[in-house]
Amino acid sequence: MFSDEQLIKSIVLALGSRPQSSHATGLLDLDVGRDITERMRHAAAMKIAAGTSWLTARQLFQRVGREPSHAPSVLGRWLRQGRTFALSCRGVRVYPAYSFEGSGQPIRCLREILCCLAGDEPVAIAAWFESRSSYLDGQRPREQIASHSARVVVAAQRHREGPSQG
Repeated sequence: MFSDEQLIKSIVLALGSRPQSSHATGLLDLDVGRDITERMRHAAAMKIAAGTSWLTARQLFQRVGREPSHAPSVLGRWLRQGRTFALSCRGVRVYPAYSFEGSGQPIRCLREILCCLAGDEPVAIAAWFESRSSYLDGQRPREQIASHSARVVVAAQRHREGPSQG
């Protein structure tokens, strides 16, 4: 439905920059005339895109053997209920695979985590899941959500509280 390059460009745009295409390779050009902020945005977009599979509603439901015709309405309801989040790629919502159980249901703790991250843009939430956390012994929240969900909830709560003085 969309390529990795399209997803990366969508993420870069959501991070607040304009991707520039390289005519020679068709990839994002990081060389001439780009400042450090642009490079950091692009690096973040690459990590977000590469850190997990990003699935459309149809792909998610097909993956678990469920009828995909109702997938957009079910996932739309889960979004409104704060049970999942999505990025937009060329007008299509894509969902991170790590946020769903094998049954296709959102991981139970995700609602609590998303409450902690309330007010953040979806791309910032995706970046948080992709960032290493000292509260998770240097692991990324997406790496720990299935096996150590309580620790990921605590990491989200600490993130919301901000850095402590001491």
